[in-house]
Amino acid sequence: MYQAIQELNKEKGHAITKLCALAGVARSAYYKWLKWKTSCIELETRALAKEVNLRYDKRKGILGYRQMRTQLNRKLKKQYNKKRYYRIMCALGLKAVIRRKRASYVKATEIHVAENVMNRNFDANSPNSKWCTDVTELKYGNGRKAYLSAIIDV
Repeated sequence: MYQAIQELNKEKGHAITKLCALAGVARSAYYKWLKWKTSCIELETRALAKEVNLRYDKRKGILGYRQMRTQLNRKLKKQYNKKRYYRIMCALGLKAVIRRKRASYVKATEIHVAENVMNRNFDANSPNSKWCTDVTELKYGNGRKAYLSAIIDV
């Protein structure tokens, strides 16, 4: 609104008093806007908002204001209040994506347990007569799994 008053004054030569009256703005408010300079805190907040936006996009919206505060304070080596991050994220319209909880582990029933054939008798008379094995699940990449089975001749 103030910019429109300024442009009309410069381009068309209309009086500022009339333009302010037409816009319903006090003339003193227009002159205050004209001489206003951004404060150090405002510049700092704008720079912080850029960092918040970059970090939010980089992490695909997972971070809320608490984690955002922890990570950016550590990175910038400054201590900003969590309320400041909350205000910035609200102003930018950023909210954390709530992730689904993982399914809890269900213990196997006794139907799936193998029979104890060796009965802790690990002495073998000849090679390749008794073998022991174990399976290990390895997680790698984006939710991918691999299974490793080690076999030993008793």
